[in-house]
Amino acid sequence: MPLSPRHAEIIATSWRASYVLAPDVANASPLWCVLAIPKNACRELKRVALRASGHEPAGLRDADLHPLAQQRVGLSRLAPPDRIARLRSAPLIAILRDPLERLASAYADKLVGKTRPVEDRPIYERVHPGLAIDEAAERGVSFAEFCSYVCDTADADLDMHFKAQTNYLGEVEPDAIGLVPSLRSDLHAFAQRFGLNIPLPAEHLTSAARPYSGPPLANLRSGQLRALGQRPPAAALLTPELAARLRRRFASDLARLPEQRRRMRAQDPGPQDPRAQHQALPASA
Repeated sequence: MPLSPRHAEIIATSWRASYVLAPDVANASPLWCVLAIPKNACRELKRVALRASGHEPAGLRDADLHPLAQQRVGLSRLAPPDRIARLRSAPLIAILRDPLERLASAYADKLVGKTRPVEDRPIYERVHPGLAIDEAAERGVSFAEFCSYVCDTADADLDMHFKAQTNYLGEVEPDAIGLVPSLRSDLHAFAQRFGLNIPLPAEHLTSAARPYSGPPLANLRSGQLRALGQRPPAAALLTPELAARLRRRFASDLARLPEQRRRMRAQDPGPQDPRAQHQALPASA
């Protein structure tokens, strides 16, 4: 069933509304909503929602995709009463991701693949106190240093790409939960369950989940990795010690994953091949 009045109001009247996609479908399908959490296939979900609304996002750069999605399919484009009405009448799916892989992906994307001196200033200042911010960002931080910062910092003070996924859910229980590694099949199961017509994304292997057999890279700073042309997958970054620390830090995220996935993570702290992790889409309690 769609969200309760209380849960609908929590999402609709809070900052979380900015992360819900609620397309006005163009094919006579019933309406639906998806919680698109940063680093959880949010780009793919925005393209799906835009196509559902009759817009073709093929070829759009990220710089154009995000504002277009906010304008055309974001729940926040609606007035608060209309947001509540939509959430009370349309099923909601949340897309979650293994929090360790998600954090490794965020590090590779936001600190290795590029530098963001303004957004990541607290991290750079912690590792390079007294150094000019541009130089500190160019030198960068190691994944181990980055994990220490994330583990020592409250979610409220973290960048949206680094904070726990449970912040986006809060106490809200969606109608269904999908996982990034099985995004296409989980959206298909969601559509089948609620009689929806959702344009499905292509299957893909996330960069963080690429196999890796080289030496650990957790102690190389992001500037070094960038200079080497490295875009390290999770397996290159997650040492057993860091994985154990991050499991404690993101225990709330792990608790929201399907039971079988939690057991897999408890038994093997290393990154898994998502092609071997297909799960059936769970219904909410």
